[in-house]
Amino acid sequence: MKKILVIDDNITILTLITLNLEKAGYTVITEKDGKFAMRAIEQEMPDLIITDIYMPEKDGISVLSQIREIFTDLPIVVMSGGGQLDKTSDDRRFTMEICKDLGANATIDKPINIPNLLGLIAKLI
Repeated sequence: MKKILVIDDNITILTLITLNLEKAGYTVITEKDGKFAMRAIEQEMPDLIITDIYMPEKDGISVLSQIREIFTDLPIVVMSGGGQLDKTSDDRRFTMEICKDLGANATIDKPINIPNLLGLIAKLI
């Protein structure tokens, strides 16, 4: 069974994604902040990571950069519903492009469309 690490500070979104991924047959590991992501990766060795961008302790861009330094082939999906820096959809698109430039394999907007997310995962794993 494939393992997916989901990182998001919003417990509602974390729960929604977890329940749907488990229903689809994945094992899910969760973290509420990017601060603990590396520890979870090293301990669990997930097959894919889904991370939010805007989190209080350590944001998803920092997480993405740190993961890419060590795990160059680990698939990463970055998600965002916008934050303080993303005031408009153009800002969000720019932020998502930066994430792709930093090594994200895919990006997805919140609110999460579960069928789209499952499709992305199927392509990446």
